[in-house]
Amino acid sequence: MVLDSKSRKIINSILQFMKREADAGAPMIPLSKVQQRVSAATGISLRTVNRIAKEGREIEKGEKPSFSTPNKIRKNRKSKVALDDFDKERKDLTLKQKLTVIEYAEESKANQNEVARKFGIFQAQIHVTRRDLTDPHSNE
Repeated sequence: MVLDSKSRKIINSILQFMKREADAGAPMIPLSKVQQRVSAATGISLRTVNRIAKEGREIEKGEKPSFSTPNKIRKNRKSKVALDDFDKERKDLTLKQKLTVIEYAEESKANQNEVARKFGIFQAQIHVTRRDLTDPHSNE
């Protein structure tokens, strides 16, 4: 079993607590105060130990299937800002589409950002499109 760093830290705290008790020759906290002993041994607050104990009792009664992980389930919030076509996958352009993009860019004097938005492509594709059409060795 592989334990994460938090689990290892708790185990180390328990070991140190038990070593201190062994060195003292007697329990540091009375044995009847179980949750206080657990809190002191693990380094976890008494309130958290009480919550975990309650959850354990609920599991034993069959009221819950297993221990929960706090903050594990998070609602996916919708973005407040509507994104452009930026989040779409890159489109591969046909030769005809490449020619149309270049022609539009040159005739309208539109900047690359405007051209990219109009055709739903990335700005980098405009450079590639021009290079493809002017450099015959660019596909090698």
